[in-house]
Amino acid sequence: MPKQGQFAASRRRKKIKQFKVKRHDSGQMIDPEQLVDFVLVRFALTTKRRIAKDHQESEQRFLQELVPAIREQQGDVRKAISKLLPQIRTRVPWQFFRQVASDWPLVAHFIKRELPAIPVKDRFVVFNLPDEGQFNQLVGNALAEQAAALTMLNTKLPAVMRQQIARSIKDSVVGNGQVDWRRVAQLFKPIPFDSSSAPDMATRQWLDDLQKTN
Repeated sequence: MPKQGQFAASRRRKKIKQFKVKRHDSGQMIDPEQLVDFVLVRFALTTKRRIAKDHQESEQRFLQELVPAIREQQGDVRKAISKLLPQIRTRVPWQFFRQVASDWPLVAHFIKRELPAIPVKDRFVVFNLPDEGQFNQLVGNALAEQAAALTMLNTKLPAVMRQQIARSIKDSVVGNGQVDWRRVAQLFKPIPFDSSSAPDMATRQWLDDLQKTN
């Protein structure tokens, strides 16, 4: 699997019947290396059709990164998201987060229902799942931190002033569980996203298409 945050092309979708499984005393188990593939198949079968077509690739790629992060954090979804957002925010345009945030209630429901049911040896125990407002707060904070860092790049401001600017940007971006996406667009407009470092052509095309979304 690609290193987290690289957003390499989404894994090839497979039919469930094509998955090789291992037998354990408890029955048939998914090979750990097929975990993300299995989740993406379940997502396609249960939730994908309820999401706007131009959002589906973003949601699949987000799950591709989030599922291993949840596993690493032993099922703590909020902690996994908090650690994941700083890893990926420099690798995708801000429009990615707008799409992911708008679909979070559906994705969160999928995570809560599907991950604990995955037939793996060490079963998922999913907890601390952010609601829509909490997820927006996490995303808004991450984007505000990034915008603040880019705004003050190569400046020699006193630490107190830098903190004030960062706080002001955060307050203008997120509040009461809502992200002001118009404000986010204004903040990132002077700093166009560069897709040239994408790990493959499919990812680069996806990133370029994302930037064209309104």
